[in-house]
Amino acid sequence: MKIFTAKLTLVAIFSLFLVIPAHANLLTAFTSVDASVDDFSVNSGPYDTWLKQFGWRVVDGGQNGAGDYWAKHRFNAVPLFQGITGQDPGLYEISLDYIYETGAAGATDGRTSVYVIGLNSGQTFSRFDTEPPPNQGTVLYNHDLTPPAADSWTPFSDTFQVSSQYDAWVFVVWSEAYLAPPFPPSTEIPGLRGIDNAYLDSVAVPVPGTFFLLLFGTGIIGIGRYVQKKFKHKS
Repeated sequence: MKIFTAKLTLVAIFSLFLVIPAHANLLTAFTSVDASVDDFSVNSGPYDTWLKQFGWRVVDGGQNGAGDYWAKHRFNAVPLFQGITGQDPGLYEISLDYIYETGAAGATDGRTSVYVIGLNSGQTFSRFDTEPPPNQGTVLYNHDLTPPAADSWTPFSDTFQVSSQYDAWVFVVWSEAYLAPPFPPSTEIPGLRGIDNAYLDSVAVPVPGTFFLLLFGTGIIGIGRYVQKKFKHKS
């Protein structure tokens, strides 16, 4: 009887895995940033590559120490962005960790925003663009990353709904100036120091029919326990 109950439990657990789809980050990690390409184009890419103005660079030694690469913002009000293939309409999750220069959090001249922009064929996003909304495309999501205090690594996460299909998406972090050494201290301007662990993916929402699998799996466990108790009672 114990073997029978164990088998029922395994079937139930398997059915629960069918309800919750696997997730993967749509964005690539900060292993490199390409400053040689001016634009992301729906028709020619480059896709799945971090692009930037010269005010950004990738450095080692993030929150997890050596081997943890993060995007450091040095100066100028410029975007860091990555183009990906357009996704289906639905609910999406966005998250990242960010840090401001000490004492700069909340400063008006250090404001930083994160965007997701939808593009269609023939449209582009340029590393020379000023802060979105862009000249081309549609803003699917944006949020200001300037809280009262963020001079240590600060997590940010949110969800947003996409109702239309686009050929490509662009994930953008747009930050105003932060001037760091070797510039003279008198020219330093408060602002974003950098970001890490950028993440974008769909939110797991059970599709029609998976609720039945959930109830089926829970019911199997209940039946197994009931049969086991009844068998013990008779014995």
